[in-house]
Amino acid sequence: MRKEHDFSKAQKNPYAKRLKRQATIRMGEGTVEYFKKLSVMETHLRFKL
Repeated sequence: MRKEHDFSKAQKNPYAKRLKRQATIRMGEGTVEYFKKLSVMETHLRFKL
């Protein structure tokens, strides 16, 4: 790979807006707590390594 790249002629992805979509999901309290604990564990492990 090059140390420097020239992005002066780069273009934005014209399809990017179509790929993103907002979604709302209802979850129980137990499910929310599970994912909160999971994210804390992953963050903690990431900094331990």
